[in-house]
Amino acid sequence: MSGPDQLEHPKHLEAGVPASAGDFLLERRYRLVKRRARLTGEHLLDFGCGNGEQTLFFAADFPFVMGVDITRSSLEAFRAEIDRLGLADRLTALQYDGKELPLPSDSMDAAVSFEVLEHVP
Repeated sequence: MSGPDQLEHPKHLEAGVPASAGDFLLERRYRLVKRRARLTGEHLLDFGCGNGEQTLFFAADFPFVMGVDITRSSLEAFRAEIDRLGLADRLTALQYDGKELPLPSDSMDAAVSFEVLEHVP
């Protein structure tokens, strides 16, 4: 799916609708990952962060969190929430072109990704 709020990206990357604040699924995922995965370090990447609602759960566990996504409107909503919460010094939302992550190698200590695999072949 493409539209005016998305970068040009490979046709195999289809945009979806991210979960909204208050959705039980967000807290459930967070609890499952926190309990089973050993996410440690200072820098967390949320690949396919959408509107950042899931990403915000992990902000309590990492000093620095970056979310990347292909959809501009979702990232704008995430950035507005980051600003509203006063977390701009700790959270970043970057647009991803669907080809190359805009990050240096080894710049993240851990990564999470939700609702991405169903949008790629």
